[in-house]
Amino acid sequence: MRSFAVPGATHVVMPIRADVAPLLLEFARWWHVTVEQLVVPGCWGYAYREISGSNSLSNHASGTAIDLNAPRHPLGAFGTVPGHLRGVIESKAAALGLRWGGSYT
Repeated sequence: MRSFAVPGATHVVMPIRADVAPLLLEFARWWHVTVEQLVVPGCWGYAYREISGSNSLSNHASGTAIDLNAPRHPLGAFGTVPGHLRGVIESKAAALGLRWGGSYT
């Protein structure tokens, strides 16, 4: 696990697994430019924890997931991202081989 700075986002540094860092950092950079500016605190990666409401480990526990402006977009909340951006975000994530957490709600 290493800490990586998000390109173009001042002071946004997240611990993530090195082999997936290029994909996660590109998504975070794109989010910062396209969706909303990333803020500190509020963006994080590795955290050894279970998925909220389950006994299964989160992808954060392996360093293969990131949260972007998490306090603005809590798990299970609706309407925190404008509707017209949902498809754009899902397409970008899919193009990188990722899944967007907003699709889980």
